Amino acid sequence: MSFSNEVKNELARLENGKQCCEKAELFGLLRMSGAIILRGRNMGIHFSTENAALARRVLQLFKNNYDVKTEVVITRSRRLKKNNRYQVKVVPSPEAGKALEELQLLPAENEGGKTSLLTTPCCRKSFLRGAFLAGGSISRPASDYHLEMVTENQDFAKMIMKTMQGFSLPVKITDRKNDYIVYLKEGNGITSFLSVIGAHNALLEFENVRIVKEMRNNVNRVVNCETANLNKVVQAAVQQLESIRYIEKHLGLGKLPLTLRETAELRLNHPDASLNELADLSEGKIGMSDLWKKYKKYMAAAGISIIVLLALTAFYVRYDYQQYCKEAVPILEYHGIGSADGWMKELFVSKETFETHLQYLHDNGYKMVSVKKMAEMFANGESTEKTIVMTFDDGYLDNYTNVLPLLKKYNATATFFVVHSKIGHYRYMTHDQIQSLIDNGMEIGSHTINHQILTDIDPQYLSWELATSRYFLKKDYNGYVVRSLSYPNGMYNSKILAAVKEYGYYWAVTGNAGTVSKKTMEQKPLELGRIYIDNSNINTFKERLRYSYWVGYLKERGINIHFFKSL
Repeated sequence: MSFSNEVKNELARLENGKQCCEKAELFGLLRMSGAIILRGRNMGIHFSTENAALARRVLQLFKNNYDVKTEVVITRSRRLKKNNRYQVKVVPSPEAGKALEELQLLPAENEGGKTSLLTTPCCRKSFLRGAFLAGGSISRPASDYHLEMVTENQDFAKMIMKTMQGFSLPVKITDRKNDYIVYLKEGNGITSFLSVIGAHNALLEFENVRIVKEMRNNVNRVVNCETANLNKVVQAAVQQLESIRYIEKHLGLGKLPLTLRETAELRLNHPDASLNELADLSEGKIGMSDLWKKYKKYMAAAGISIIVLLALTAFYVRYDYQQYCKEAVPILEYHGIGSADGWMKELFVSKETFETHLQYLHDNGYKMVSVKKMAEMFANGESTEKTIVMTFDDGYLDNYTNVLPLLKKYNATATFFVVHSKIGHYRYMTHDQIQSLIDNGMEIGSHTINHQILTDIDPQYLSWELATSRYFLKKDYNGYVVRSLSYPNGMYNSKILAAVKEYGYYWAVTGNAGTVSKKTMEQKPLELGRIYIDNSNINTFKERLRYSYWVGYLKERGINIHFFKSL
């Protein structure tokens, strides 16, 4: 099955919304791919598709909103694939004519491509969903990013484009033969569009593939950069040796000042050592900055080019990166641990794979702690070298049955972000199980009341999702004070940040890649990056852990690396 059909099947199975939204969706469906039937003075409607779920949705939308007689005809396509074709017909009648008039599908009702059905944001979202269902397609994210909707009507194409622009989507329009194409070519725009029309499962799959692809590209760039730096380091060492030998031959090292002679001899005795290693070999007599200054004198004396200076810079960057890694703390983002059992498999890590992660971290000397404990370590000036934070989103039942015993086995603590409205529901933890987590030293954080994407909801509901969530958790668990938050889908903006701070949260985790340093905790405690963990093997786990340090380091040094969701 193509990715387009997967998206459409998901959309076609969404729960119906308000009546106005259903009519807006029906307008988009019929305007894109419907036809008017004439029988005498009466009019009917014809809609044809190869997607059975879409045919059922169109039929249901008619039955929910209009008292019309419908027929469904199934035919065999004459094309090579021989797929079934589903024809939904509204029998011509006065009632059908009224439906066409109300939906503003008659030419007289649609002059200029305008309609009164799209007055609210929710109706405009439903309209775009209908247009995509009827005439849209999207490429699989493993290939190039491309989403398009095809129509024969130029005014309707402009209506779609204008509606999408209202959601700040980077949409463009072009013509192809006798059709007009409304399209998106940028990954961020496509994910935003999928979120707007309600295809959240498809969005997660799209982002998962996209993240892995971008991660590989960025890792390759970092590795290439590191390799190039190492090559420059080698070249610098060779040129330093040539400079020293040139001075030794024409002047003699014995005539140099004592400190210069010592640095020259140090390089001659250790030709392969880095500046950091040379500083250590000097037993504190010479620092890296002094080495830098002295080798600059040698290079000036020997006429060495600027490339050597750049190579020495590479030595310093490597040293600076090593120092950063000693204090930086990665935050791991898990969801369910166990079998997906028909749920979104990309959110679940098998129990066996999860234990290999814990085993690796334990064997390599990592301290596994909660968000709160990490914050306390930074505040108290404790060493955070080889510290890692464990987090689990959504509050699945397996967090209690599978995760808690393994955390106790490896002497680890973690933060569990729970969706309050899901507590006690099927496959989610109960109040007693969450209390048991608290009793075992785990931290409980908020994942809001309903897991609504905070950037999409009306600002007046932020207090309900944020402040009320903290209040209910405090009430349910004997005065337990919640200070940590996980943004649903990792999405936030400046207004959300202000609200989170106002409602009493100290720390918040995002969907951005990177690690946490003392500087991050002081300046951006509500924008902590995480590493997204899936069911990949241990080698991928190590690669993502290593890459997170690079991203965190470069970001803290003012080098912004774009990355849409957590690894």
